[in-house]
Amino acid sequence: MDAATFEPKKFAIIGAGPVGCIVAAFLAKGGYDVTLCDIDIKLLEPALEPGIIIEGTDSLHAKVARITTRIEDLQKDPPDVIVVAVKAIALPAVASALRSLADSSTYPKDDGPYVISWQNGIDTELLIAQQLGSRHVMRGVVNLGCIPVGPAHVRIGFHIRPHHIQELDPRSRDAAIAICKVFTECGMDTLHSEQIRDLVWRKAILNGCMNPICAVTGKTMAELIEDPILFHLVGALIKEGVAVARANEYALGSGFYPYCIDYIKSAGHHKPSMLQDIEAGRRTEVDFINGKIAEYGAQAEVPTPYNTMIRGLVKALESKGKGNGLEKVAIDIRTRVESLASRMFDAPQYPSQGAVLFVDLERRKSISKFLPKEVFRTFLSNRGGNMYLLYNLLLEGREALDPQVPLIFGSGVPTGAIPTTARGNVASVSPDSHAILDSNCSDAFPAFLKLQGYDHLVLYGQASAWTLLELSTEGIRFHDAAPYLGMDNTDFTHVIEKDFSCSERKDMAMARITRAGENQVLCSAIMGGRNGMYARGGTGAKMGGLKLKAVLILGSKTSPVLSPAFQRDHHRSLWADNLDAEHLAGYRAGLEGCQHCPIRCNNLDPKETRKPYDQNHAPDYVGPEGLGPMVGILDPKLVAHLDKLLNNLGLDPATTGGAIAWAMELYQQGIISLADTGGLALTRGNSEVVEKLLHLAARREGFGDVIADSTQAVERGKYPKEAHQYRMPMDELFQSDPHDVSILEGFALGFAEAARESEKLNAIGDAVGVCRFAARQATTPPATGLDDFAHQMKALTQEDFSVQQLEEVGLNISGMERLINSRLGLAERDETLLGRWVHEEVPEGPFAGEKLDKAKLEGLKHSYDAFLGLNGSGFPSTERHRGLAVVTTGFAVKVTLPEGFPGVPEGAIILDQPVNDVAELRAILKKRFPLAAKQLSDSSLIMAVGGTVVMANEKAYPIHNGDEISVLRMLAGV
Repeated sequence: MDAATFEPKKFAIIGAGPVGCIVAAFLAKGGYDVTLCDIDIKLLEPALEPGIIIEGTDSLHAKVARITTRIEDLQKDPPDVIVVAVKAIALPAVASALRSLADSSTYPKDDGPYVISWQNGIDTELLIAQQLGSRHVMRGVVNLGCIPVGPAHVRIGFHIRPHHIQELDPRSRDAAIAICKVFTECGMDTLHSEQIRDLVWRKAILNGCMNPICAVTGKTMAELIEDPILFHLVGALIKEGVAVARANEYALGSGFYPYCIDYIKSAGHHKPSMLQDIEAGRRTEVDFINGKIAEYGAQAEVPTPYNTMIRGLVKALESKGKGNGLEKVAIDIRTRVESLASRMFDAPQYPSQGAVLFVDLERRKSISKFLPKEVFRTFLSNRGGNMYLLYNLLLEGREALDPQVPLIFGSGVPTGAIPTTARGNVASVSPDSHAILDSNCSDAFPAFLKLQGYDHLVLYGQASAWTLLELSTEGIRFHDAAPYLGMDNTDFTHVIEKDFSCSERKDMAMARITRAGENQVLCSAIMGGRNGMYARGGTGAKMGGLKLKAVLILGSKTSPVLSPAFQRDHHRSLWADNLDAEHLAGYRAGLEGCQHCPIRCNNLDPKETRKPYDQNHAPDYVGPEGLGPMVGILDPKLVAHLDKLLNNLGLDPATTGGAIAWAMELYQQGIISLADTGGLALTRGNSEVVEKLLHLAARREGFGDVIADSTQAVERGKYPKEAHQYRMPMDELFQSDPHDVSILEGFALGFAEAARESEKLNAIGDAVGVCRFAARQATTPPATGLDDFAHQMKALTQEDFSVQQLEEVGLNISGMERLINSRLGLAERDETLLGRWVHEEVPEGPFAGEKLDKAKLEGLKHSYDAFLGLNGSGFPSTERHRGLAVVTTGFAVKVTLPEGFPGVPEGAIILDQPVNDVAELRAILKKRFPLAAKQLSDSSLIMAVGGTVVMANEKAYPIHNGDEISVLRMLAGV
């Protein structure tokens, strides 16, 4: 962009908080094209309709042109100017995404949009410039006070004009002046500055004297001035900030101290942003204000006791989540990790135990600890240990792609030591279903993880730039992954083998994502090898949300049975004889096995003589289902070809096939047309279109962007609401085994009951890490079972397990997964089987006329609940939950509720998160039972703790671990 002739027309505002909405509204009202971007779609939607509402000292109403939850989407309609209006703490993640935008082909080489840092704090613009360079970065200083009324609804308490902007690079001066002109014409009077750093320090000292004191005391700015003791502290902070600024040669101007006092007085009874953050349980910007003043003070050898003290007090409140009344434990994942680590050990607690490695990708730090033996005896390791870790680290209210939500890899006790135990688990929250993410993969990666001495790898925090994490005997290293971006599985593997002088499966294993994961495609997978994948739930998108390209570990079978019966339209069974194992045998040029596995069921073509995507691995089971009859393709050659392509692109065959089949049915029903699909005729059997869709989905281009949103396409505005009736997910995921449950009652029961699809019989096998083809429930004649697992555990850990105890472990794991889903908002069990299976008969084939008997299925569900120790809502019974809570969180309080409470079939629940007092308990119950919130607010509903009735001052009555509480209806007096 030529700065001398720059005339901005299109603006993007990143951050839909109060400040971002104000800027967006003024620009939109001025007639400019505005895109509003935020990760929270609930904040964005009202900006389109009815529009952003501003009230208070300024009053206006304006609609933005478009909204998006992804910065990458700005490539579709590139803005001239990007205003970054997020909190300073979010800048590393935003700056990294902006770098990807600037590095894309959207803008000419060495060019890009002008980016304005528009938030409180010192050096915020430098964080952006670290990623983008200084050429197009500007700093703004805004002078207004505002509070959120609701999504896209803001009240301005005070608005002191003008605002200021200055470029970091003199070559962009004319562009900065042009932007100031636009802002001024739109009503936000803005001047170009030549001393923006001085203005930044003036604003930081102002914020640093009032923001943190209000945050600590809960007082408004006017109340702060009226309190003589607090007023003295305000003055001390101002003077200390002035001393630091002058020592660093920043000019604040004459009369700055009285200016500060007058400024504060003019604000009135306004709650500054730091107080708003504390009250909402959010992290504050104190590190960028008082923390920076203290940092610059140390550089200039100027003492800063007041700023250091007030920063410490605010950070203490952050860690307690003060203000929301719902989370005593910190809202920050790092504090959760610290809290959990404090209950762990520095040395193994039993032979062969591996450590838990916690890696903070944002700060590039790690710690290693060992889980208590009691956790192993309750959950084993691998999938079971992953669930224990996830439950302790889970933060309610966070979206799945939030870097505060961890991604956890696990391996089993015998992994790498006993043949057929190469299976590993990955756990998190699914960005596709918004429920538990619980996926398994058999390949070299789980074994290499265990052989490096780790049972679990916990990843959290978004890396500031795309990263490759290396684990080896020499330690942990973080590599720049930028050179590998855009690479898919095959090419990426070859380049890594060359760059690190290694060979996969011999002296290297790697969990990685392709461009699909980079683009956060919801049907993308984490590839655990050339062919193996952690599929289902959007694992690749979750890893991509952390800006992690790969985890690289360096260091020195019976054939799958393919049934000829598949399902089409999720409700029509199609018998395709040409897709059975015999017909696909020609695509099996050789066999190889997972790490130390004698079964050797993975297909290998050592000569690699076929065309691209026809090498290495023939389709087995899920691939022919998702890419065969579901989309109308019956030619084995085409299915094999598409399966290889799918592996290379890092896409989950079941989810991707389900998304394409859904689109085809919508096309067939006339709900979408060629205009919607970009000219692609979504007719069944059209393999060329399916192949195009796979490429488009991985890149999120064209109609592939719709496929990439998987089951969430309606929620993300890609399909009309009527498309829902043709979507056929189980627990919000497309089926991994798309059999027609109309004729398979066992599958129907599993789908209706499972915390995640098909988890019951395999919980123990996954916790051990044994391959499904070697487990007793999957083979004929019988292979390994619980008695064998018990023997293996004894040999490796010296811990005795009976078959009955292992069965209890299986129930513990499935119970914990249900409790995770409960915390994610899946309260009382919903109907998980879709009406088409119950109300529509099978239209063709040997089972024509069949449909599910709903009454019979309900009876089976109740019997199944009783067998597994679940209550009528599909969650662990009160007594089982109490036992799990004691081991998992160390806190268990039983609460007995009045008759008739929804979702409480036993009349009582267990709270397993620490709670301070009765008042906080009441708030938690309101959140857990929203339908009873009004009832719980009624003062006639009282509580008794250990038999003592709390009649008044509930905040003063503490609650301790082990307490039993009754919620009672107060009887009226006579």
